[in-house]
Amino acid sequence: MTAATVTIPAGMVVWGHGIDVWANPHRYDRAWRCGGCRWTASHYRSDQAARASAEQHNAEDHGGRLTVVSYLDETYWQADEAPAS
Repeated sequence: MTAATVTIPAGMVVWGHGIDVWANPHRYDRAWRCGGCRWTASHYRSDQAARASAEQHNAEDHGGRLTVVSYLDETYWQADEAPAS
């Protein structure tokens, strides 16, 4: 089994399957990584728990300024594919 990490844009907290967030085939649970400060968290058993934790991090550490998004959402892919300015 192979894994490829997803890009973590500077203005987002990205959550999803740990195997993709970390590019580690041994991470089966959910995880999130922050593009604003590089903080991370893992071992969540559900999407809801990972997202809630990512939203809490955003609120407490970034004043809610970042976008919390799953890498499976269209919003993530639009930001990831946008040309750098």
